[in-house]
Amino acid sequence: MLASSGNAWLERKSEFMRRMVEDIEVGYLDWRVKRLLDAINSRPKSYTTSSCSGRVCIIDAIKPWERKESSVVFKKHDPISSSELLRVLSTKPKHSYWLIVGGPILHVMCQDLEEVKFILDCARRAGFKHSGITSVSDKGFLVELISSTQLILPLTRGERVLLNLKEIEEVIALVNETLFDGWKRIDMLEKIIQSQEGEGA
Repeated sequence: MLASSGNAWLERKSEFMRRMVEDIEVGYLDWRVKRLLDAINSRPKSYTTSSCSGRVCIIDAIKPWERKESSVVFKKHDPISSSELLRVLSTKPKHSYWLIVGGPILHVMCQDLEEVKFILDCARRAGFKHSGITSVSDKGFLVELISSTQLILPLTRGERVLLNLKEIEEVIALVNETLFDGWKRIDMLEKIIQSQEGEGA
């Protein structure tokens, strides 16, 4: 099955490549995924539409999965420090503070199902186990690649802080370890795609 072909496919891919170059120039693109994006975009039947190498967030919410009335109070795409966490904990939440570490996530447009299979096979081998097709249109098959690395921790119960100083250091180590694991999966996926170059193209 071929969802998109000819000049229309090439024009859309060129437009996203142009946007990526602009993002690089202004420093918007997450440099940790640059080599992986290059590996995917070098394939004739794939191009990336968005990407994130993973991030650390602290949200103020009743529950982390209930986003109604929730707000992000801290966000970072790099390792965090105990001082940054303590700074947040020194303020009072409206509900409760939750710390969330999200793994890498990428969106790839594939031209046909053969290319979808190739991308998903590579992704799952690299630990992007929660990946799949999210939409199908005349533009192609949109594939979402999601790493299985994730961490959710309650920091407060209402205004009551649930951690002592010693536990904060342990939490910081765990948070950063989770972030690093996601980066390893990015590198692994890039190497797997490069090693399979030519397949599905």
